Amino acid sequence: MYKRYLLLILFFLFYLLSYSQTDSIITNDNNILVGKIKKLKEGVVTMSTIYSESDFKIEWLKVKTMSSKKKYRIILNNGGRFYGIIKIDTSGNKVLVIDKEKGTLVMPTYNIVDFEEIKKGSLLDVLKLSLDFGYSFTSANEMHQLNGDINTSYNKEKWGFSAFFNTVQNAQRNVSPTKRNNGGFGIKYFFHYGLFASIDANYYSNNEQQLNLRSNYSLGFGKYIVRTNQVYFNVFLGSAFSVEDYVDAVNDKQSIEGKFGTEFHWFYFNHINLFSSVYMFPSFTERGRLRTIINVNIKYDITTDFYLKTSVDYNYDTKPIADIRPYDYVFTFGIGWDL
Repeated sequence: MYKRYLLLILFFLFYLLSYSQTDSIITNDNNILVGKIKKLKEGVVTMSTIYSESDFKIEWLKVKTMSSKKKYRIILNNGGRFYGIIKIDTSGNKVLVIDKEKGTLVMPTYNIVDFEEIKKGSLLDVLKLSLDFGYSFTSANEMHQLNGDINTSYNKEKWGFSAFFNTVQNAQRNVSPTKRNNGGFGIKYFFHYGLFASIDANYYSNNEQQLNLRSNYSLGFGKYIVRTNQVYFNVFLGSAFSVEDYVDAVNDKQSIEGKFGTEFHWFYFNHINLFSSVYMFPSFTERGRLRTIINVNIKYDITTDFYLKTSVDYNYDTKPIADIRPYDYVFTFGIGWDL
């Protein structure tokens, strides 16, 4: 029997030793947390501890002391990017960012808007993935609707990659099914002071609009006008090339366009996340044509990994093909999972 207890003790000691290189946080109300600090995202610090299977979440501006020897990818509200160690100086409510290449910087706590632990630069440390889906059924006309969405991003010190795909499938008795698909990918290169360059490819199809595929390729520059622990706001200016393939080949077209847009991202500690974007594509080769794409997403975190999301996607074209309405929109609701 004593051997069993000995094994349990050894296992417990081994478990504690795995946390020997621990991080610590002291909050403004003097609560002490010991564990592993993972990241700061959307104004919230995520920390795992031996006390709970679930991660703790603490508002960043309520952290009085932080101690860690880990290396983080750090983003400032002015767009500055660093790789290094973070320490909070309690005497002056200042944060020390220690970067081997750029030296030591001292700044107010609110200047840091994002950081994430980096373990030898491995893929999973900087890869983000979210999946969500929804399904509805109505007995009238036996209508089925399925929607799905996948988003992924991979960020390094000076550049980032993102990709997405979403689909809406609608079928009902005695009516032709509706299929609407949208996907794409993009690469951003980050400069100082919130500036970035972007190359994007977007693919869109909608059989209700008799559009087999619209391929849109764009490049341009953007800037974060506001970047805090609760709000991101940026603007974008560039050019694009569009190729449209319709069911009737006589409607096929190509065009050179401008690309103007803005994105607004607001988040709050109570698990609420709002993202909206507006992009306009005025055609240089088809006089009087302007395409507009508006997207609004509202996300509510149920747990650390699962969330509810509702979204509205609206497209408007001032010069659609004959007998096709100029606008198209879709409203979806579903449950999702974050990696």
